[in-house]
Amino acid sequence: MITCLLLHLVFYGVLGLGVYTDFHVLKENARLFAHASRLSNLCSAIKRHEEEFITRRNDNSLDMAEEYTEKAINYLNVILSDIKNRQAPLDYLPEMLTDPAPGTFNLPRLEKTMKQYQAVLAKIAAQGMKCRGDDGENLCIGAEDISDTIMAMSEKLLSSFQNRMDEFVEHFKVKLVIYIGMLLLFILATALVMYRTVLTPLRTIEEAAHSIATGSFTSLPVPGHADEVQSVIRAFNTMVENLEKNQEQLFQAKKLSSVGTLASGTAHQLNNPLNNISTSCQIALEELKQGDCEFIERMLKIIEQESYRAGEIVKGLLEFSRVQTFSMSPCSLEKIIHRVFSLAQNEKKPGIKLEKNLPEGDIILNVDRHKITEALLNLVINGIQAINGEKGHVTISARADRGNQTGIITVSDSGKGVAKEDIHKIFDPFFTTKKAGKGTGLGLAVVYGIIRKHRGTIRVNSPGDSGAEFIITLPLAEPSDAKAENGE
Repeated sequence: MITCLLLHLVFYGVLGLGVYTDFHVLKENARLFAHASRLSNLCSAIKRHEEEFITRRNDNSLDMAEEYTEKAINYLNVILSDIKNRQAPLDYLPEMLTDPAPGTFNLPRLEKTMKQYQAVLAKIAAQGMKCRGDDGENLCIGAEDISDTIMAMSEKLLSSFQNRMDEFVEHFKVKLVIYIGMLLLFILATALVMYRTVLTPLRTIEEAAHSIATGSFTSLPVPGHADEVQSVIRAFNTMVENLEKNQEQLFQAKKLSSVGTLASGTAHQLNNPLNNISTSCQIALEELKQGDCEFIERMLKIIEQESYRAGEIVKGLLEFSRVQTFSMSPCSLEKIIHRVFSLAQNEKKPGIKLEKNLPEGDIILNVDRHKITEALLNLVINGIQAINGEKGHVTISARADRGNQTGIITVSDSGKGVAKEDIHKIFDPFFTTKKAGKGTGLGLAVVYGIIRKHRGTIRVNSPGDSGAEFIITLPLAEPSDAKAENGE
């Protein structure tokens, strides 16, 4: 394996160096072409202002021609300095810097010609913008001839760099095909070696791992050749031995953990319905002397509902050690919220309002009615408990996302909100921001589990200290099921 890795490193290193060198040459070609293009633009600007001066006798045009000539000379010096300092690996650069043969040009000659043109423009400016010199020479014609030469040189320079870059690109295409072919052959050879030396033993380990999952602890035969695969199999066999020895201890630890979670969950989940039952009984006993049968009947109904709710919690907690089964059916969200608000009445203070904001036309969800009621009730009670003052509100809003076939439920409150550093762990078991003895940190963990079992999502958004909102997405019922729930 190490030998194979070293071969890979050497091969990819050589290949990468070749590609890097080629891309470096391409980059230098492109850079010089960009220089030539900008220089050509400066020369075109010189020619344009020169023609404006000659045809219109515009003094400002002569000044602009002189200014652009100065810029062109300075930029040409930048190009020459760049070529000398960077030492680009381009075989045609030396001929751009040495003395040209008769009838040819290079960058120094272009610079010399520009300086001649600059001198002619200065002479025209010195004699009051007149083209005719004291010796009768027509300076404007001379300037035109030199500028034509400069334009021809700059265009030839641009064309030369363009041709060089095109040639390199064509050459690089051929090299790229060779690189890719070599890479494919090397990958194929490596794949064959890896299949024989790594994948086949790994498949054996995979089959043994599946056997362990079914409770069969079987060691693997150790291969004779000493390599990393042999080390992995030895480690695997050691793991199998340790798993077999510690299986009973691990099973006992899981049982103890489940019992602890069950006890904590029972205390938390049963606390609210038992409080409601106790409160309702006390109120009913006080009103018994008054003989208000209607009010007493209402209290007894609350006791009945809370007793049923407590029974459902106990039933769910008794099934803690085995996979929970959810009874999914089309359910009216409005009816679920109505039941949630009815159960939460005894938890809220008089100044706290329970509000709902539902769209026209009911939303039918494909959920377990009791589990979702439990989840929403947990969120509503948490919202009520988060409100410190005498007044506030807890609101349940909902809308249907027909495109994704989901219902979106938002439970918001005007409480103290959730600190930014706590948002990412708000659904963790046993995490709570309440005072000691006021909560076990299981409520939101239970809510999270219920939502996930429904193939839904839940997240919390809390803008500072202005309350919190829990956004839930749940699957909508199929249209035919929704009609049946609505009685259509």
